[in-house]
Amino acid sequence: MNLPASNPPIGVIGDTDTARILLQDNNIAANMVIFGTLDNPKDPASLMLDFVYKNPQIDNEPNSDIGRQRLGSGIPIPAAFQETVDENADLFVRAQAVVWLSRGLAKEVAGRYEEALAIFLDAEQKLPKWKEGKEVLYYFQGREAFYLRKLGLAEEKFKLAIESRPDYVSAYLGLGNVYLERAQLRMQLEQPAGDVAACEVVDPLTEVIRQAQANERISATLSDTITDTTTAIDFYRQAVSSTATFEWKPSIDMANYALANGLRTRGDINISLQNLPAAEEDAKAAAAIFEPLFQRFEDRQENGYLAYSYYGLGQTERALAFFHESRGETAEARSTFESAMTHFSSCSDLKDQVDADGGTRLQNNVSCYCQFWSGKVEEHLQSLPASDEGGVG
Repeated sequence: MNLPASNPPIGVIGDTDTARILLQDNNIAANMVIFGTLDNPKDPASLMLDFVYKNPQIDNEPNSDIGRQRLGSGIPIPAAFQETVDENADLFVRAQAVVWLSRGLAKEVAGRYEEALAIFLDAEQKLPKWKEGKEVLYYFQGREAFYLRKLGLAEEKFKLAIESRPDYVSAYLGLGNVYLERAQLRMQLEQPAGDVAACEVVDPLTEVIRQAQANERISATLSDTITDTTTAIDFYRQAVSSTATFEWKPSIDMANYALANGLRTRGDINISLQNLPAAEEDAKAAAAIFEPLFQRFEDRQENGYLAYSYYGLGQTERALAFFHESRGETAEARSTFESAMTHFSSCSDLKDQVDADGGTRLQNNVSCYCQFWSGKVEEHLQSLPASDEGGVG
């Protein structure tokens, strides 16, 4: 086969880690590495089809599902295998599935999300014999629908993916994101961005999101956002528990990030509803999850996730500091505000610091917010009295 120079053959790879390294190699410039492994030395061996995928263009928040996707259980391959692919029905169907997935993901990388969704939906009709690993197709259908804010369709497809594979971490994360988005769309209507609007990234899907607010079921009232956010948190918890049997081990950190962010969001909503005890409980729970993630993301040079985790903990500590201040605990409030400012600064410092794959999108998106809130916290600190003797600042 004649391949363009930008898409060279990569030869034999040993495992998922090698595939991820290939994605980080700028000389290869790949967005997807497809590979198979024979995981049983006996006869017949078992061929596992996997792919590792990334998209540096998607969305303005961490993409919790980047990583390994497995296309079903092993395909028996006898040692004296002489058949062509066409003669091995199972292998043939899954090879066709890889082609359809590749077509859809190519459209996604180009920012053509409607076309990507159409391809994934068409694949379901064109591959009626595909059973093993079909949860991956349902997942990508749901993901494209989510990006287009077709939240009802996204929910339907993520649930089909979980029915097909009950430990599918990425699908639980997707479902959590659907419910969290419903709550956040309502929050955006209730609470305009204000001064922080200057940090808003121009999103080509802005009009799509507006249509979702009009046409899709978002949280009906501010109180309903608690119900939807709690549902999101429940799905994130299921994602965390499912990582024990999921083949891509870094998914535990992505799932924990999503869980902490969900708890932080529910805490913010409870503050809006003046339910301060529940808000403080959520903030404490979120803080306990965020902090252990720093070293893990740093070790893997995932600076985008690291920046968002710093931002999440900074916002969580800002809320906790106000709780201390409301009780007249000025020393504790000051210390917690200072910690929040440190984490906002750590987030800002990651601007332009490249990820292992060469990307800077996530850290650069969140940097503006971190700078904004660091300044706000610093201003508030100046209004606090020097000690508890002064009471509430």
